[in-house]
Amino acid sequence: MVRTVTLVELDTPQLWSRVTAEMADDGTLSIEGQDIGASVEAFWGKGMNEYEWAYSITPAAVAALRAALGGGDDVLASLRERFSGDKYKDLSSFLDEHAISYGFWSRNGD
Repeated sequence: MVRTVTLVELDTPQLWSRVTAEMADDGTLSIEGQDIGASVEAFWGKGMNEYEWAYSITPAAVAALRAALGGGDDVLASLRERFSGDKYKDLSSFLDEHAISYGFWSRNGD
């Protein structure tokens, strides 16, 4: 059974933003974000009002992440506790600091 937690959910006149973490049946962790709105366009430039990104963490790397987060049984709950709200911006530096391997994908546009 796939489980998902929401780390960020924001809806303002300038920005709609959502970040979720999802654990697949095979143990792969995906953390995905999407930002839409005038704030995105102000950052990326005219016509670029959407930004999407995703981390993919293999089951072996999830074990290392679990340890780095303090060893709790529920990685998704630990991620939500540690990286909810604006704290999600610290995720990549946390992964790098703890030598947790991950794939990264992003795109911007409309």
